[in-house]
Amino acid sequence: MHKIMKHKLYVSLLVVFCSVIFSANISLAASDDVSMNISEACNGVVRLLITNDQGIIISTGSGFLIGKAGESSEYIVTNRHVVMDEETSVINNNIYVAYTDDATFVAYSGEDGFYVVDTAKVLKAEIVSVSSAIKGDPDYAILKTPVKISNHVALPIQSSDTLHQAQTIYTLGFPGLSDGVSGGQIYASPSQVTVSKGTVSRLTSNETGTKLIQHDAVINKGNSGGPLLTESGAVVGINTYAYTSDGERAVSSIYIDYILDSLDRYGIEYETISEKSSSDSENNSSDQNDGVENPVAHWYSAIGGHSTDEGPDKLFDGDLSTKWCVPCPNEVFVIWSFDEAVKLSNICINPAKDNAQYPERNPEYIDIYAYTGQVGDEAPGKDSDGWTKLFTLDCSDMTVNTAKLFTIDSNIQPYQYYMLTAATQGADIFQLGEISFNEKTDK
Repeated sequence: MHKIMKHKLYVSLLVVFCSVIFSANISLAASDDVSMNISEACNGVVRLLITNDQGIIISTGSGFLIGKAGESSEYIVTNRHVVMDEETSVINNNIYVAYTDDATFVAYSGEDGFYVVDTAKVLKAEIVSVSSAIKGDPDYAILKTPVKISNHVALPIQSSDTLHQAQTIYTLGFPGLSDGVSGGQIYASPSQVTVSKGTVSRLTSNETGTKLIQHDAVINKGNSGGPLLTESGAVVGINTYAYTSDGERAVSSIYIDYILDSLDRYGIEYETISEKSSSDSENNSSDQNDGVENPVAHWYSAIGGHSTDEGPDKLFDGDLSTKWCVPCPNEVFVIWSFDEAVKLSNICINPAKDNAQYPERNPEYIDIYAYTGQVGDEAPGKDSDGWTKLFTLDCSDMTVNTAKLFTIDSNIQPYQYYMLTAATQGADIFQLGEISFNEKTDK
């Protein structure tokens, strides 16, 4: 967050290249694809203006749109400390979104040199969700504008757990030192977003356990709340801290995964992408169900979930950005079928996209049953005669972003209807990302 001084506003004018203000540490040798990805991501970044009750701008920050990737949205993610006074823990509700250069003219008032926002040329935002104000806790806030923000698009999300040391990342935002304020104008269009390139130094956590991404990309006051991106343009963190001690500068972004539960709770749409590593057998895969088509969920213990991205049918959609999330007082179940009898050679169990936050919601075990009775016009229910237990899958060691592949006894016969029952590792909520069948074991 960048504080506006009452008497003077110190700025420096940066030279504009190719419609984006690049920091000096961006390599000119970056690939065309990467440059294009980051340039396009600038269309997802907005400037936040915080005012007092008199409309005087007292601070600025950055934010980014969340929603269906590539489409406009009214939802913005930023830091909690951008919209809250850290000393008093009081939330400031005078939050304005500046998103074009033409819409961000402000009135210079009096000899003291303060700036008054022109509310007719910006959008006022309301707070949807804000994280705990306890020192050290994840620092984020979710905002909403009354209409979708034109000429801006939502950015995709990628789990921070996919990052590794020395990986290239980019910070985007509106640092105060590069405002280029002139004649009462504060720049806020995508072409004025400042981009800085760096590498991940380490993945760590603070004294309260909040997971942090330490990196050497440049962020300054005003960058707070902006996105930390991969080379593909996916958000993996929220730019939060920059401090200097004994001449050493440290920069940290919080894990993007922390916002997912709030997005789910309020039914806010978002899009996640996965990034395969060289050891795909140890990581989540979005491969379709090779050799097995059209598994359909019929009966289940509960639909569950807070959005259209959650439900039992999402177990078989080949999309790791969706999940089944349900209350789990004891045991959950789901019954599914194939178009015809299928012999299972292996089953791949993928945890939910946010299981880094909620590992206790992972399954402790999964029992698989086959329906051996007479198949009628309707799918058999849980209490129907004819269910035979085939095997138990031990999921107690399922870890963050790690899919488990189980090889099935070759003597098991093909069936059309199957049932899964499961219990969690101790939580009263169960969640699972994806189940796929008969995938290749040499992935």
